[in-house]
Amino acid sequence: MPYLLSKRTAAKQKQKRIAIIGAGASGISAALALEKKGYTDLVLFEKETRIGGKSFSFEHKGRKFDLGSMTFSKDDDVATLAKKHGIRFEAVRASDLYLSKKKYMEPFEYILKNHSPLELFRAYLALAKLVQTTKIVEPGYRHYDAELYQPFASYIRGKNIEPLARAVEPVITGFGYGYYEEIPTIYALKFMASMFRIGLLAEWFTKQDTMCYFPDGWTTFWSKVTSHMDIRLGSDITEIKRTKKQIKIMVNGELERFDSLIITCPLPIVHEFLDITDAERALFSNVKSYRLVSSLVEGTKHPKTCFYVDNTKRHRIGHVIGFENYHPDSACYVTFQIVKPDTRPEDIRKMMTADARALGSSIKNVVTQKTWNYFYHVSPEELARGFYTRMNNLQGEKNTYYLGSVMNFETVSHCREFADFIVETHF
Repeated sequence: MPYLLSKRTAAKQKQKRIAIIGAGASGISAALALEKKGYTDLVLFEKETRIGGKSFSFEHKGRKFDLGSMTFSKDDDVATLAKKHGIRFEAVRASDLYLSKKKYMEPFEYILKNHSPLELFRAYLALAKLVQTTKIVEPGYRHYDAELYQPFASYIRGKNIEPLARAVEPVITGFGYGYYEEIPTIYALKFMASMFRIGLLAEWFTKQDTMCYFPDGWTTFWSKVTSHMDIRLGSDITEIKRTKKQIKIMVNGELERFDSLIITCPLPIVHEFLDITDAERALFSNVKSYRLVSSLVEGTKHPKTCFYVDNTKRHRIGHVIGFENYHPDSACYVTFQIVKPDTRPEDIRKMMTADARALGSSIKNVVTQKTWNYFYHVSPEELARGFYTRMNNLQGEKNTYYLGSVMNFETVSHCREFADFIVETHF
């Protein structure tokens, strides 16, 4: 009898109507995880007229160019999903990934400029131990030693991982995650741990190709994965009211009712529509991000896909930190810049043009440009005040759950991982 009751209870739970705010990597991943557990009444509300969030592809002259998310590991579930849906992907060559003083280098070559192979091997072993002892690879952020709250540049001084950490610095900054002088250690370490876990660090030494990209763009991937889902594009949500029994959402002038609510949009903007509590407001207002500008340009002499090492220091903010050139037979490529909030568009263009010119490329035209609020995170001080403990305690209150990059890290794989964790834990 208890077994039958348990089955009936589970069946009733899966009849719940669930609203998901945001159809980016986190929202779509939550829907996929819920479907896997048997939930069928799911609605994704997306304010944009497209899906994918920061996984955004722009089509130009028959080519797809990604202006947000770029790569993924052939060993994670993005690759598994792609294979399931017949979506092609190709490897990104790890050679010539670093550009410094107009010279392209393999990561291993760059590392050996300052450290011996023995130092790197010891750093690799030290990182492996840190990954294991801190449990940093587990979904989300739980209870960590306060030492991990300090800026990463301070943390690695005197640590055995410093040679490897410095070698990864161009990647972390080049992907738009900020600077070692600012980024709290838990974020940098989580990213390095993921590189360790998927074998990317080992790839540098063995010259294997682990990272991949979609020639047809991330948008094509998401479109095929979600073709069966109820996704409401252009959703203008003006109000959400929550009670213990019901979620009321006013969207495009119509009232809709749900049993549970999953929020995946940026936390700093939810006060615009959510009946936010004082506790939620206090937390969400402390979430910060960088301003990342990605530009699709037409020019001459196309730079290779690389991290522009010379520009990945804080004093070079505004300059190009990376180039994406997955279509070398095209006249177009993508540039990425972290810029200050008050940087003028003409100054962004000026720095981008100067950096391209230094490599012998003349930018003829900016085809399109996208400005992102990128890498949501909190300061060391806010971490010390228990930000993640308080956020984790909010999960499930008023039948509301919070996902998104700030809860795990700003990659598609990390967003998917945390969505799976929340669904598995609470549904």
